[in-house]
Amino acid sequence: MLTTTVALGACGAGPRKASTTTVDAIVADRSVLVGASGDRAPGVRGLNARQAKPIARFQSDFRSNLFGDGGETKLIPFLNGVAPLKEAVDLKKEGAPDLVYAGDRIGWLVRDVSDPAAAPSAIVGLFPAPFSTRFTKKRRLIPTRLQCATVGSPACEALEKTFVDLDLRSATSNLQDTAGLNVIRVYVGSWTALRSAFERGRLTAALGVEGAAEANGFGFEVDAAGKNVRVAAKFGESSSTPPLAAGTGFVFAIRDAADAPAWVVSGTDDAGVLAAVGALDQAQLAGRVSAVIPPR
Repeated sequence: MLTTTVALGACGAGPRKASTTTVDAIVADRSVLVGASGDRAPGVRGLNARQAKPIARFQSDFRSNLFGDGGETKLIPFLNGVAPLKEAVDLKKEGAPDLVYAGDRIGWLVRDVSDPAAAPSAIVGLFPAPFSTRFTKKRRLIPTRLQCATVGSPACEALEKTFVDLDLRSATSNLQDTAGLNVIRVYVGSWTALRSAFERGRLTAALGVEGAAEANGFGFEVDAAGKNVRVAAKFGESSSTPPLAAGTGFVFAIRDAADAPAWVVSGTDDAGVLAAVGALDQAQLAGRVSAVIPPR
């Protein structure tokens, strides 16, 4: 669930080419609903990162620029779309979880301090990170595995094409593939198809999306049958959009049981899953915690 609209001094909205000297910084405070009236991509600021720096060093300056000395808000950081697990204690240690290198993307979720929503473990709003971005000083690229409920389905093939078009390396397998721990997994299929696999595997945290939309941290909720999606009311407001049914897609990210990034590209049915795959675009996902794509 998202809150305040923040004006960010921007180098421009939408896609930016990765720089060898800067890091992209973005504020995640938009609606989860793709195509919502008045919705637009937030600004992206290029911050100097010639030398690796901890997130906290960027964040203190960023908070001052956004809020001055006041503001009943908190900033929740995400590095390449993933919440850091802990503070770095040794800045010289390769791969320190909050150490930012040139070419990385940082996002901050803006939350009122009294907002009851959980803090998500990952967000989709820094796409194409984490798939395109190395996490350590030596810039090792973590492999991506596209795990499809039905290999060869239109949604699976569309996802493969999306990754090829973005020059992102990936391999495709089915939902039963559990090989390898240090892998970014993208699960693709209707919620009914994915749900049973999540119950038995390492992605039980994804079932949290069935909790109350205002509290689960995703900003929306899916019923256990996978047929209805409800978007949360914004903090401080009492109303929300009516539930969305057939043809609705959604995309969200989490850390799995091994603390690796994992994305869920799903929907109420096959049409919804295709819509979710179609939303995997930097301009459409920019600044979002997660995304819900209404039926056409």
